[in-house]
Parts: sequence; structure tokens; C-alpha cells
Amino acid sequence: MRYKVLSLLGVGILVFVISSAPFAYGSVPALSLSDGSTSLVVTDNAVGDSLASVGGVLYTGALGANWNVTVSGLSKPIVGSAASPVMSLSISATSSGAGTLTIRWSDNFFGPTSAAVTDQTGSTLIGTASYATYADSANGLFAQTTLLTSQGPFGPGATNNTVLGSLSLGSPYSLTLDAVLSHTDSGTSSLNETVVIPEPCTWALITIGLVGALLVRRRGRTE
Repeated sequence: MRYKVLSLLGVGILVFVISSAPFAYGSVPALSLSDGSTSLVVTDNAVGDSLASVGGVLYTGALGANWNVTVSGLSKPIVGSAASPVMSLSISATSSGAGTLTIRWSDNFFGPTSAAVTDQTGSTLIGTASYATYADSANGLFAQTTLLTSQGPFGPGATNNTVLGSLSLGSPYSLTLDAVLSHTDSGTSSLNETVVIPEPCTWALITIGLVGALLVRRRGRTE
């Protein structure tokens, strides 16, 4: 009986450790949109954000005289966490003529993290698009201190691509996804970017916990 109790205790401790990931104190993600002459920043749960959930921003509307856009950004706690960041940016942009649109999706209070960075992009373009991901150890929104990944330019046409990078920072730090879309004529382009930074120690803790539980159970059978 005591070995079953020890086994359950070990699993309970494991669950507690895993669930005690860093909490995103003060985190307020935001979108930044600019066509070179008109700029707009939409903050989570503020004016312009039509997504009620905390951790995401959805903006639909005009930007300047040339662009109509629908842009969504997702971050923690909708996807990922402070210790295992996942950030997603989706863009549908229609222009009435030639122009360049820069959209940034940023969140902060991540970390600590030491892991690989996976940056996946997909797009259907009438022009060209470039992507980049940045980290900032000073935890500033939209800061572009350290380049983690870079892709493009792609297009016109359909594209899908994945690149890898690496990140090793304490907490807190910020992440920014940057997408630049250029049109030479009127039309609509769609872009998607997802950046995933898993926490290496999560699977290690799970493995250690399971092995420990098995050893305790095996010892109970032999005594």
C-alpha cells in the first residue's frame, strides 16, 4: 500500500512541477500595421480588437487609402505558454493599387527558454512577402534586437516554407513576428506564419516521472 502512495505522490509532484510554468505577468500582446504613411497599433482587448479572448487580437478594416485588411494574431494563453511560446499571425490584405504593408505581431513576458525555433509560413500572393522573427531580452513590444529566423521574399503565387533557428534567453523576453507584403497592382494576398518554441525540459520531466513511478512500483512487487 505504501508503495502505491509513494507512486501517486511522485506523479503528483511531477504534475505540480510541470504546471508551475512561468506566468505571463503584465503580458499584453499587440498588432502593428503600417503602409508607410498610415500606422495603427491594436492592443489585446482594446479599441479595434474584435476578439474577446485574452491572448489574441483580430482587426478588420481599412489602413490608409490603399489597403483593406483582416489580421489576427494569437499567443498565450490561447496557444503556447510563457515557457513554451507559440505565436501565430494570419493576414488577408486587399489593395486598390501598388503599395507595401508591414504587419508585426508582438507579445512579451516569455521565458526562460533554451530551445530550437520553428518558423512555418504559407501564403498566396499577387505580389511578394518576407517574414522575420525577433526576440528582445529587454522585453519590449515590437523590439527587433535579436533576429531568430528570416524568410523570403516569396511570390507571386502560392508558397509554403519552414526554417529553423535557436533561442536561449532568461525571462522575461519578448517575441515579434514581422511580415512585409508588397503589391505592384490591385488584388488580394493571404499570409500565415506560425512560430513554435517548445520547452525541452517538459518531455524530460515527464520521462523522469514515469521512470520513477515504474521503479517504485517494481520495488514494491519485489518486497
